[in-house]
Amino acid sequence: MSVDNSGKSLTGFGLSYEDVEVGDHFETYSREVTAAVIEAFAEMTGDRFEIHMSDEAALRHGFPARVAHGLLVLSLIDGLKNNAVARFRAVASLGWTWRFSAPVLAGDTIKAEGT
Repeated sequence: MSVDNSGKSLTGFGLSYEDVEVGDHFETYSREVTAAVIEAFAEMTGDRFEIHMSDEAALRHGFPARVAHGLLVLSLIDGLKNNAVARFRAVASLGWTWRFSAPVLAGDTIKAEGT
């Protein structure tokens, strides 16, 4: 998928959608997804499917290491977005379109780019 980020790099607080033009972009800070974070999410949600709980189980399913829950990754990205150098006024999230291109494994570092 091609993304147009030829516009300005967004910064500042209280931005509205009227402040943004096609091609404008921002990046979030990064965060490591640790095994402890995955375990805390599993405890909170009750989703203890084995690929999230052990490296050995993940290996049996064809993954190189423990896999973070998809909804955990989305939640972490939302938190990173809300603490980025470009922050928007509070608006209701009416939906997301998301495609996972690869698993996030314990020990991976994630960040997001908005365009």
